[in-house]
Amino acid sequence: MLEFEQLGRRRASSYVDGDGWVGACGKVILFGEHSVVYGQPAIAAGIERAVRVRVERSTEACSSISIERWNISVSLADKLHGSAVLLQNVLKLICRHFAVEQPVHLSVDAQIPHASGLGASAALAVACSRALALFAGQDSTNEEINELAFACEKLAHGNPSGLDNSLACYGGLFRFQRLHSGVDLKALSLAQPLNFLVALSGKQGFTAKTVARVRQLWLKNKTLYDELFEQMGELTREAEAILAVDTAVDKVKLGKLINRNQACLRQLGVSCAEIEDILELASAGGATAGKLTGSGDGGAVLLLSDHRADVQQALAEKAYSSFSITIAG
Repeated sequence: MLEFEQLGRRRASSYVDGDGWVGACGKVILFGEHSVVYGQPAIAAGIERAVRVRVERSTEACSSISIERWNISVSLADKLHGSAVLLQNVLKLICRHFAVEQPVHLSVDAQIPHASGLGASAALAVACSRALALFAGQDSTNEEINELAFACEKLAHGNPSGLDNSLACYGGLFRFQRLHSGVDLKALSLAQPLNFLVALSGKQGFTAKTVARVRQLWLKNKTLYDELFEQMGELTREAEAILAVDTAVDKVKLGKLINRNQACLRQLGVSCAEIEDILELASAGGATAGKLTGSGDGGAVLLLSDHRADVQQALAEKAYSSFSITIAG
């Protein structure tokens, strides 16, 4: 498709800010998390400039990366465990790909939290890949960066759909579907922008763990889970038809589909007490619809409301932070 081909040909240098930072998008999933892993379509949108990276030569013996807002600092020389090892392995993979052998330091400006369903790991992989490509004198295309970021996502999440790294690369609003022949990305256009709130549950959700748990449940009861995945696929197709209109999106219809998607996610067993608390508070504050976004078991919640200030106040009273996003398509 033309839009995808044009975006794929864009170079890493297209994402450099004036001060040398190289950016990538986070993401929200409007429809289809988990079912997208099983071949159903999903609709997702990028959060612009969610993660930025700047590369500098290092005087240390080994390369390193620091993410101040996540309170993370890792050197390739460190003996680590857990998620820090994953970050080490991702950095090693990207440096090896671009043949960066001299020590460098990557400073990361992260505007979104990690382990919250907002595509932070993919955004980090894309931004680091773009920054190191330019540092190495290789102005790679989005297609090349996306492929490398997908390899990083496999390290982090085991069996990712490819959605997060695609949104991190291309941004915008897309319908995404993983096929046997590859990935089908379709750019969606909106007649008017859509505004949402993103609320943070305060509980981290770990994609690899949740996706693995859902897979085990699917293996035990394929009939039930395949039916749920098909329902979610149909909701995504209905939502695409609503979003594709040439006039303002019917928010009432869209909201009903969002709530039905959340009902399916509850049946999958990936919601949690904090997410349900946010949905209840938001509804009382005037939100018309809401659902978790990402793998679930914590993380973020996407809320549709024309009374965002009232909803934010209701959430703040229970110490839930939130921020607004605009999806332009």
